[in-house]
Amino acid sequence: SYFIVPIVAPVIGACAGAAIYRYFIGKNLPCNRCKL
Repeated sequence: SYFIVPIVAPVIGACAGAAIYRYFIGKNLPCNRCKL
């Protein structure tokens, strides 16, 4: 079942990266029209 890891890992990483970006960077953006 190792062949699943290269398929699933990027999906999990992308979701985690998007969540971290929205939490840390998205809240500090000055533009109110550009809400994420």
